[in-house]
Amino acid sequence: MIVLCDIGKDIWAERDTVKYENYCIYESNNDQKLTRKARLASAPAADPEAE
Repeated sequence: MIVLCDIGKDIWAERDTVKYENYCIYESNNDQKLTRKARLASAPAADPEAE
């Protein structure tokens, strides 16, 4: 997959920046999302009607 993305970037680098961006691979933040979800699940939920 990385090889294909590199080829796509080479093709579109000088022609079309939008298409070039389609071939860029960005680091995932999935670990951060899972950590946040676990932290929110373990924290007691605030009850807005309790006040």
